[in-house]
Order: sequence, then C-alpha cells, then structure tokens
Amino acid sequence: MKLHLGCGTVLKDGYDNVDAWVPDCVRMFWEPEYREPEGAATHFNRVWFKPNEDVTTRQIETRTRFIQLNAPQDLSCLQAGQYDEIYSCHWMEHFHPQHAYELFGEFQRLLKPGGKMEHVTPDFDSLAKMWGDLNRAHDVARSHEEADVPHNPPPVYDYERYLTIVNGVLCPFLFSDTYPQHKSLWNKTVALFLMRRWGFDNVKAEIRGTDLAFSATNPVGVYNTIRPE
Repeated sequence: MKLHLGCGTVLKDGYDNVDAWVPDCVRMFWEPEYREPEGAATHFNRVWFKPNEDVTTRQIETRTRFIQLNAPQDLSCLQAGQYDEIYSCHWMEHFHPQHAYELFGEFQRLLKPGGKMEHVTPDFDSLAKMWGDLNRAHDVARSHEEADVPHNPPPVYDYERYLTIVNGVLCPFLFSDTYPQHKSLWNKTVALFLMRRWGFDNVKAEIRGTDLAFSATNPVGVYNTIRPE
C-alpha cells in the first residue's frame, strides 16, 4: 500500500490520500465508507473510496482512498507497518520544526521494514540564492538608470520571480501562524541530518529547481518507536 500525505486536491491512484480537510470533489463524488444518519454529528477519520471503483477491490493494496485526519500532523488513525511507500509534496514545511521532527518517528511506524519515503519541500538555500541574485540585479538596474547610460541598457529585473518568492515562501513563513502556511525551512543539510538521526537507511537529498526532494528507506526488521535525543 502507498500513502500520500497532505494530498489536498491531488488524489493519486492506488494511494491512501490523507489530509485534515476533505476536498469538495471527494465530498460530492466519492463513496463514503459508511453514510451517517441525517442530522448526525460529524465524525473525523472518515474514509471515502474512489468513485466507480469495483467494491471487490476495496480490500486489496491497489485501492484508492481518501482518509480524513483529526489534525494535519495527527497520523495516529493510520495502521502501523502497512505502507510500502510514503510520499508528500509541499507538506512538511507547514509544520513547526518540533512537529516536523516528530513526524519522522511516525514515518518509521507506518512504513513496512524496507519501505521507502520521499518528501518534496521548498529548498531554502535555492530560494535564498534567488533572492540575493534578484536584489543584486535590482541594484545594477538602478545604478544604470541613475547613470543614464544610453548605450548600455540596464538588465531586465524579473519582478514575476520576485513575487513568486515573496508570496509563495517568505510571506507565508513570516506573517502567519496558522495552517496551512509555512512554519519550517528545509535544505539538504537539515533533511539529511534528520533522516540519519532517526536511523533511516539509504538517505538521499537532491535539488529540483527551487524544490528539495529527500528520500530514505525504513531499516529492515526495525520499528523505531523511541524518539532520539
């Protein structure tokens, strides 16, 4: 079985797609595991199955489900040791560093021995470099304008890229303390340190544009339930 954390509206086939809020498309078109009586109170941890999926396949590992969590970081409703793969994309940065640290223990609990995880987050080092490059380009452009050099036009300042960094990364981190905004910064050093700290095997981290992708496998034969100091 495969687990997709913080799925939002990206519902991957063959995965348990989980999030703390239920997308409208799931509420409207997916089949709930059970139907509540009219007027009943809302319950968490409900399960929906992909529409038009053969009922006989619901118990096999290729099923596609959506599972609602009690809270964004609360994975306690998921059964231990049942997943071959855990995947998340732009999910880990939404947690305070302490919560993000403790999630690695949950990943070990949920993965089968030898199971693989991969997470994608914004890469702070790449974004910081882009921020510095843009500021230097702005300074050069202004110096050219002030010097009024007709035969040496100033370089074009990429304002759209500037807005991408400010609105997509810095503002959510600096000016909000509520989910789903950013609460932690990630780079290769942090990701590799945490995976090794928790005892994962085959730890890797690579840059993809301005994103960081890091992966590892659960130690074979080991379920680590002790939080490393």
